[in-house]
Amino acid sequence: MIKWLLPGKDEFSAAPEFLNYSSLNKPDVAMEQVRKEIGRMAVISKKMISYLYKGIKSNDFLLFEEVLECEDVLDQLHKAVAQFLLKGISRENLTGTSRPQIHLLLSMTRDIERIGDHAENIVELFQTKNDLNADFSKPAWEALDRTFKIVISMTEKLVIGIDSPDKTVRDQLELLEKEFKIIEEEEIHRHGLRFADGTCSVPGGVIFGDLFDNLYSVVRHIRDAGKAVRVFAETMKIP
Repeated sequence: MIKWLLPGKDEFSAAPEFLNYSSLNKPDVAMEQVRKEIGRMAVISKKMISYLYKGIKSNDFLLFEEVLECEDVLDQLHKAVAQFLLKGISRENLTGTSRPQIHLLLSMTRDIERIGDHAENIVELFQTKNDLNADFSKPAWEALDRTFKIVISMTEKLVIGIDSPDKTVRDQLELLEKEFKIIEEEEIHRHGLRFADGTCSVPGGVIFGDLFDNLYSVVRHIRDAGKAVRVFAETMKIP
C-alpha cells in the first residue's frame, strides 16, 4: 500500500479503501462502493486545488510537491476504479440495469483524474515562470485570486454532491462556471490592454494565458463530474 504523508495536512492512500471484488456479484453494493471511492477522489482533488492555490500565492514549491503527490494518488485510484468496474463487466456481474451507472461512474472518475492532470500543468507553468524570472501584473494576480476561489467552491460542492448524492449539484456548479466565464471574458480584454501598454511582460503574459486555460479545464471537468452525479442520483432513484 502506497501512502503520501502531507506534512501537517492529511494522509492519502493510493490504494482503494472501499472496493471489494467479492461484492461484484451484488451490483447495488458494488456501485455504492465505487461511489464512495470516487467521493475519496473528490476530497483529494479538493485538497489538491487548495494546495495549488496556496502554493501559487506563496510561491511555495513544497506545496507544489503536495499537488503532484495528490495527482499521482488520483491517477492510481482512477485506474483502480476502472479496473474494478471492467472486471465486473467481464464477469457479467454488472450488467443489465447497472450499465448506465457504470458509464456514469467511469465518467466521474475520469473527470476527477483529469482535474489532477491540469493541476500538474499549472505547477509546471509556475516552475517555468520562476525559471524565466517572469511575473504577473497586479490585476492578473487579482483575477487569479477571484477565479481560484470559484474553483475551490466548485470542488467543495462536488464533494458534497457525491457524498449525498445531491441532484442539485449540477445546477450549482453551472452557476459557478458562468461566474468563471464572466471573469475570463473580462480578463481576456484586460490582458490585451496590459500587453499593449507594457504592464504585462511577454513571458508572464503567455504563462498567464496558459494558466487560465488549464484552470478553465479544471472548471469543465468539475462541472461534467457534477452532471454525472445528477444523472447517477436519478438512475439510482435517489430523492
